[in-house]
Amino acid sequence: MVASPILAAIYTRLGNKGKDLTMPMKFTLGMFLCALGFLTAAAAGMWFADAQGLTSPWFIVLVYLFQSLGELLISALGLAMVAALVPQHLMGFILGMWFLTQAAAFLLGGYVATFTAVPDNITDPLQTLPILYRCLQQIGLVTLGVTVVMAIMVPWLNRMINTKSA
Repeated sequence: MVASPILAAIYTRLGNKGKDLTMPMKFTLGMFLCALGFLTAAAAGMWFADAQGLTSPWFIVLVYLFQSLGELLISALGLAMVAALVPQHLMGFILGMWFLTQAAAFLLGGYVATFTAVPDNITDPLQTLPILYRCLQQIGLVTLGVTVVMAIMVPWLNRMINTKSA
């Protein structure tokens, strides 16, 4: 919530300068920030953990910053993009599909979260840390791969959007 007005001010400033980011580019930036959040969490465990397997709490702040900004750029813009691009007679259906897709993503997220499961007999942070940071690293790398695909698609999506609005 804190970042929303800041993002709005940035969008306004960029728009006034004629350098506004397109919706597909904002989506891509949001996905990149999410990837950065996962990779930051993994890096904290891999490279910055102390002898007890603990890291600075500032990494949590940084991860939350990246993840929250990424989520703002993806979720809120998704609804705005649906509202801007979908014909009025399909609006209700497509908005419903947007939320159904989110529900499926939440289910998938629950499944992916099981990858961080640690065997019951392991309680030592030095033993659990590699399991967790490898999982976060893999999620971050997959998310980064999705970001690359999205970045490649940005020009094509921009043409589609501009054709639709013309």
